[in-house]
Amino acid sequence: NANRKFVKSYVEAVVKMIAPITPHIGEEMWRLLGNRGFIAGWPVHEQTRVSIEAEISENLLRKTLGDIEEVKKITGVTPKKIKIFVAENWKFRVHNMILKNKEKNVNDITKEIMSTGGFGKATVTFIQSLYKKINELQPVIPRSMQFSLLEESKDFMEKEAGCAIDIEDAEKTEVPKAKSSTPNKFGIFLENQNFSRLSMRFLSSDSAFLKT
Repeated sequence: NANRKFVKSYVEAVVKMIAPITPHIGEEMWRLLGNRGFIAGWPVHEQTRVSIEAEISENLLRKTLGDIEEVKKITGVTPKKIKIFVAENWKFRVHNMILKNKEKNVNDITKEIMSTGGFGKATVTFIQSLYKKINELQPVIPRSMQFSLLEESKDFMEKEAGCAIDIEDAEKTEVPKAKSSTPNKFGIFLENQNFSRLSMRFLSSDSAFLKT
């Protein structure tokens, strides 16, 4: 029912836009949609219908698929399996704290974050990496939602990537490079079929890794 209402609302908006150009067709479509009277007005933007989290999720998923293809292209590897890592919880806390205090300088926010306790040495390095692109820092969806997004999109991603995909927690993995995953970019690890040797390669400072 929810999908039917959404589709009807979308089609009605389209009909309103084509009505000035093709009035007869527009009116006929308007009646077929179950509406009475004549078409009146222009579609109105309703901010309440815009889901920021949905937009962030879509962009994150699109970027992840792009990263996978970039790694495959750079390395020339056809992976047997791809592991995608969701960043540690503390990185989400730090990311959100900095996002709310972008006007503060890096030294002040570092002291403030570290004084709250529960953060290790890696936190300082992470803070510095965020400040290098502070003007580009954007909101992220919660960690739990990232896991849900990946689980719900797994079948689609496997078809796009052409291989199996495992979703893993960066806090629980033994793959060292998974620790480079961030709240706005998943860690990506490609497993090749040839396990005669082991090596790691960076795609970027916080993104993807290859196992051959």
